[in-house]
Amino acid sequence: MRKVYLIIFSFLILIPCISGQEAYIFKDIYKINIDVDGTDRESISHGMKEALKLVIINVSGSSEILTNKTIMKALPKPELFISEYKHNFKEGGKITGVFSFNGKEVRKFLSDNGLPLWVGSTHDILVYFPCRYNLSSPNPVLHKDRCNDLITKTKSITSLRVLNIVEPGMDLDDLETMEIFKSKSDEVVLNNIARRYGLNNWLACFIYDSLGVLFDNPNCISSEFYGSQLPLETSVTFLADSLNKEYQLVINPNLNSSSLLTITGIKDHLSLNLIKEIIDSQTLVVNSRIISIEGSKVIFFINLIGKPTDLQKIMNVNTSFFLNANSQIEDGTISYSYIGEN
Repeated sequence: MRKVYLIIFSFLILIPCISGQEAYIFKDIYKINIDVDGTDRESISHGMKEALKLVIINVSGSSEILTNKTIMKALPKPELFISEYKHNFKEGGKITGVFSFNGKEVRKFLSDNGLPLWVGSTHDILVYFPCRYNLSSPNPVLHKDRCNDLITKTKSITSLRVLNIVEPGMDLDDLETMEIFKSKSDEVVLNNIARRYGLNNWLACFIYDSLGVLFDNPNCISSEFYGSQLPLETSVTFLADSLNKEYQLVINPNLNSSSLLTITGIKDHLSLNLIKEIIDSQTLVVNSRIISIEGSKVIFFINLIGKPTDLQKIMNVNTSFFLNANSQIEDGTISYSYIGEN
């Protein structure tokens, strides 16, 4: 079995970067950058369809949705969801299409057809590239090129699946962890390193097989499938789908209900207007109105498609709100404190 323990120089310190992102379910615009073959209509149309696939995967939380018959019928018509297109020219003559999709229209399409919405937050995952630290390759130039290519592709693919990667700093504590568990499996080593960074999930990608021979294409293992290696793109797809499963929400389009939503901590009209916009922008909200204002507490009456618990699941993702202990979701009453934009 290949070990993740490799010779590492202590001065090679990588600083992990963890950045918070707006919950995907609340975005007004979904912007996708994708390479296109040209600026002609056929190339743009193809790029637009591929970009729509990525948006639908991310909004639903799963790549499996592409096999749904309703989705298959919608994919040839990306213009129904797109709000803007432009292209950028890169070095070497490559062209990147920048496709912007209307977030509310995409979410409405999924919910109206009883398809899942991903109501989770961006997942932080530890990503480990052993090739960064293996300095004993017989072909250093090829090693460096393959390693840099792997890192670039991994960052691109994980970004497209709304995964935020954190690389280990490889400080003395990480090295000690590797030394302590070097006789154990890759899974044990990486689980322990991930915990150092407060993470539960990880991905490790290799450019060499267990005999030290370069792969034609990189292979990876992860916290979700550590028993076998999979190609890079398949690995990221499997990992993202697995992490998103418990955060998928299916709204019954044939069920109508209502809810009283209490928001406390509203200090001015600007905050009130912002909160009203957030509420009204949700796919399951038919309409809302303010029925009471008492100091910093505002009560909204909301007509919904689906159940009040569906609204609560969506609101729970928004980091501007904190669920109050006095919420009585059983009778359709929900209470949050507004803590402002982070």
